[in-house]
Amino acid sequence: MNKDHFVIKNIKVLYVEDEPDISEGIVEMLSRIIPDLIVASNGIEGLKLYKEFKPGIVITDIRMPGMSGLEMTREIKKIDKNVQVIVTSAHSDINYFIESIEIGVNQYVLKPIAKQKLFEAIHKSYQVITLEEKVNEQINTILKLFRAIEQSQSMILIADKNLNIEYVNPRFSDVTGYSVSEVMGLEPKVAYLKTSSIINDSEVWRMLSGGKEWRGEFLNKKKSGEEYWEYGSFTPIKNDNGEIVSYVQVTEDITEMKYYIEELKIAREEAESAYATIEKRNAELNEANEKLKKSETKLSEMNEILMEYIKATGK
Repeated sequence: MNKDHFVIKNIKVLYVEDEPDISEGIVEMLSRIIPDLIVASNGIEGLKLYKEFKPGIVITDIRMPGMSGLEMTREIKKIDKNVQVIVTSAHSDINYFIESIEIGVNQYVLKPIAKQKLFEAIHKSYQVITLEEKVNEQINTILKLFRAIEQSQSMILIADKNLNIEYVNPRFSDVTGYSVSEVMGLEPKVAYLKTSSIINDSEVWRMLSGGKEWRGEFLNKKKSGEEYWEYGSFTPIKNDNGEIVSYVQVTEDITEMKYYIEELKIAREEAESAYATIEKRNAELNEANEKLKKSETKLSEMNEILMEYIKATGK
């Protein structure tokens, strides 16, 4: 980036200088690259304006009446230690440098101020601020993800490439009965992963070691010895070189669900059996009804024959 043509965006800058001749020229110069420039004529005013506007960068002279630039900086750093402070001074006394470092001054530009030197200092401060913002955003994202994992109702487990467990979330401990310290290898007899049916399945292990995700259900054991069913995925994690460096397991305890499914299956089979029995009985009743109808027809025919016989014989 050409430091003569960059623009400070979304960051306020406070410039503090008590000498009007110097201030006027620097303000004109800074206004070209800083849309949100705040100007003060001494340390007392500078501190007041800082508290009001909270600028991310402060550029200040050292020697000023009422409150020096270093005194002002000390008070500002108490409010926000991360604010970027650039000191401008005609004094190169080593004592000023030492005090500046102790207070937390970030950069030092000697007077007479060279445009290039000042712009380089501002640009560096701007980069530091934007980098800190990106880092904070990443940290916040990581914290959100971590909270989501910690509070997830899924069991989440992370293991290294040798299947040594590196992390389990609280839900994992709730379901399995294993504490974090137990599965983290403090008790070698607890080999949760290596006794898991998923790892002992050679075909599944070939998929995982080959870099492919496995998804399905499998039987496992709790610390108590009780068997339970899990459903989920086991995913190999690769580095930039394509090498597997860890595995992530995300599963749900489906034991209760499988129980209800089995109960529903049994209920369905019983219902189907009962329905078949009813259908069979209906068929038997229909058959008996047909036989009865045929018997009634034959009786009616015989009755007609008998009546004709009586008429014919007069008996």
